[in-house]
Amino acid sequence: MKKFYLILLILIYFLSRVAFLRAIPVYYDSFEYLRFAENVNISNIRQLLLSSHQPIHTFYLTSIFLMKNILPFPAGWVVVLLSLLCGLGTLLVFYYFIKEAENKEIAFKASLFLLVLPYFFVVTTNILYESQLLFFQILTLFLIFLGVKKRKTWLIIFSSIAFFAAVSIFIGSLIFIPLIIYLHLPLKKKKNLKSLLIFGLISFSLLFFSDFIVFGNINSLINKYLSHSGDFTSATEGWLLFSGRIIRSILVQSSANLSVTGALIFFGVLVFNFWKNKKIRLLIFLLAVIISSLMQYWHAGLYGRISLFIVFPAAYLLAKTFKGWLYIFLILLLILPTTFHYAWVSKELPPVYSYAQAVNNIQQDKSLAVVTSDYNRFVYQKENYPLFVIRDRPGIYEDLKEFIDNNLNNNNQLIIDMPAITYPYLQFDGDFYHVLPSRQTINPNTKDVLDNFKLEPITVNKKEVRIFSINKLKT
Repeated sequence: MKKFYLILLILIYFLSRVAFLRAIPVYYDSFEYLRFAENVNISNIRQLLLSSHQPIHTFYLTSIFLMKNILPFPAGWVVVLLSLLCGLGTLLVFYYFIKEAENKEIAFKASLFLLVLPYFFVVTTNILYESQLLFFQILTLFLIFLGVKKRKTWLIIFSSIAFFAAVSIFIGSLIFIPLIIYLHLPLKKKKNLKSLLIFGLISFSLLFFSDFIVFGNINSLINKYLSHSGDFTSATEGWLLFSGRIIRSILVQSSANLSVTGALIFFGVLVFNFWKNKKIRLLIFLLAVIISSLMQYWHAGLYGRISLFIVFPAAYLLAKTFKGWLYIFLILLLILPTTFHYAWVSKELPPVYSYAQAVNNIQQDKSLAVVTSDYNRFVYQKENYPLFVIRDRPGIYEDLKEFIDNNLNNNNQLIIDMPAITYPYLQFDGDFYHVLPSRQTINPNTKDVLDNFKLEPITVNKKEVRIFSINKLKT
């Protein structure tokens, strides 16, 4: 059968994902995406887009609106099915890309690696924009590769549309411009240069006009593209610490995306291919710069997912380097325990929901207000409690004291959870604690505020849930 490999990949994809689909928010902004899906209609879509967080994931949110009008399912299932279908599209495009660049067997092996990598499993079974982002990123590169190779202008036009979609989903996709230029090399060939100019003109024109329609003015449009300009690892505390943090982020995020064993093998393969294969040295260097740059973004909510593009070079180089099926199966078996762990815990509600359940179970003889952290706030917002959210902003602790004083003076019952006390440490990242700030350390600024009050623990029958009642000190 000519299509045996392809049919087998599609079968494995659905069998390994359908039973683990989660139509509920799990990771940080997914609460916002579900709320958008529940409320959006043709008359309020622009208003809801403008009210979402910066940078607006315009194409992703618009896709949710379109899917909602096509599929007769509840909002949660509409959004998670978008992740599932985009994941399938990603797998198919990746397979054909490697098949065109190498051969069918390497394409099949690479696709198997892609299927088992833990974060590719997670983003294709949860409410997350990264599944759609990966699809348009790999589609962009594949169409450019084909367009330049076969001298087909229409493929370049479609690749520019795909790149517009990728950047509209997440502006960080702009960092792929060096890779796009690489695929057009050598630029001294007039046809290659012409293709690159066509690509740039169409993609950036689409970005400008689509964003201008949404924002309505140039200043807001500019602010969108500057919204993450300060998110890279800071060197203000010295170059030694700066370098250490870069290495830390690369190691931790690679391990999260690929599993610890997968990351270690990939780094070995990366060095081996860089040393042995001169033809792809520049490509490996560009990919290393792009991915390590993306890894400097301290992203809560599936930490490391911004650098998720690493799954493509990892899957490809592993398949290209290890020829024998014995090695392939051995590496797959070393990676799979991490992916199985994600699959296993996905059958339970994530810990953040336990906090909302615990607060809801409190016997309320008066109005209830809650103090929580930025990462827990979504579950409380659904309950419509008066809410104070601790996050990084000037004046937050002065405002916290005022919020506590006002609620106690109004005789409200005031609850604070442990993530609020420890913020920015010990914060949940979906099913687990955030991988970096995972130690239980009380924020000294929060402690200074709470020292003015009396905290009384509230018993909850879940060991990971700790909530406290805030009361006035007895005089």
